[in-house]
Amino acid sequence: MIGRIFEPYFSTKPNRTGLGLTSALSILSRHQGTVTVESSLGEGSTFHLFLPAMAGDTSKIPLPPKNSPNSSTSKRLIFMDDEPLVRKFVGRLLANLGYEVTLANNGKEVVELYREALKLGRPHDAVIMDLIIPEGVGGAAAIQTLRQVDPDVIAIASSGYLDQPVMQDPKAHGFDAAIAKPYNRERLNLVLSEALQSAQDV
Repeated sequence: MIGRIFEPYFSTKPNRTGLGLTSALSILSRHQGTVTVESSLGEGSTFHLFLPAMAGDTSKIPLPPKNSPNSSTSKRLIFMDDEPLVRKFVGRLLANLGYEVTLANNGKEVVELYREALKLGRPHDAVIMDLIIPEGVGGAAAIQTLRQVDPDVIAIASSGYLDQPVMQDPKAHGFDAAIAKPYNRERLNLVLSEALQSAQDV
């Protein structure tokens, strides 16, 4: 079992799926790192994260300018995923990119949060929704209702199943863009920036 824990959607718990460890391994790998695990039945597990050391003076690494899109706090997003670890991880990525993030665990909650924000005059600029949720309303089922609430909503589909029609052609299925799991900070920033910019250009 321990040899499969980094596989997408693998879980030893009934009716559960997971991407947390898969995402962690993917991110570390993109930075020439890795993760290992030691586990003893009844005692627990220990994970070791490895990243290459950076040579030179790290104080000279430039920070993004405060007026860049990445650091803007004016953009409000809803991120939806049924996995708590994924919600927490991606929520932090989005916050680090400068977005104000509201987390949701299913499509029904996204619609309610989006509708309430509209009533309060504080609309969300975009939503990112996991397409399929085993026990609940996924993004694929929620997008039509969300479009009824706001025809101009910027919606991004998120999934690890790349063969889904939505991932191949998101616009034909009510979404503005799609992002494949697992993804890192740079990919998330690119997809979001392009979707928000396209909406401004219309």
